Amino acid sequence: MDEITDAVARLRLVVRMLNRRAQAETGAGSPTRSEQAVLAWVEDRSPLTPSALAALEQVRPQSMGQTLDAVARRGWVTRSAHPSDRRQVLIALTDAGRIALDRGRQLRQAWLVEAMRTRLDAEEQRTVIAAIALLDRMVRE
Repeated sequence: MDEITDAVARLRLVVRMLNRRAQAETGAGSPTRSEQAVLAWVEDRSPLTPSALAALEQVRPQSMGQTLDAVARRGWVTRSAHPSDRRQVLIALTDAGRIALDRGRQLRQAWLVEAMRTRLDAEEQRTVIAAIALLDRMVRE
């Protein structure tokens, strides 16, 4: 492997590990990763149909149905009739869903902030911040 290929492989692993570690900090009662993703999509693009959510998350409609059942049971989303297509259902975020989504984000971010502050020196922190700007530029161009 060349240096770039090796770095990209390591980056993918580190991002996955960061996600898992941060998710572990949300604790019991918080949305799972799949629930968090659904809540975020609904917050961003509400209202959405279950099939649209499945397409956005690139999962089978049956899998999305299970996730939607779970978040609906917790009161985080509502289902309502589509105004022009009676076969469709629209998913919208509730106030409780917004609170759960925000709480999960805050807990994950707090863990990462604490990890950066306590495990990295000032120069390393600046390096990570610079790398984030570069990665952001890559995905936006």
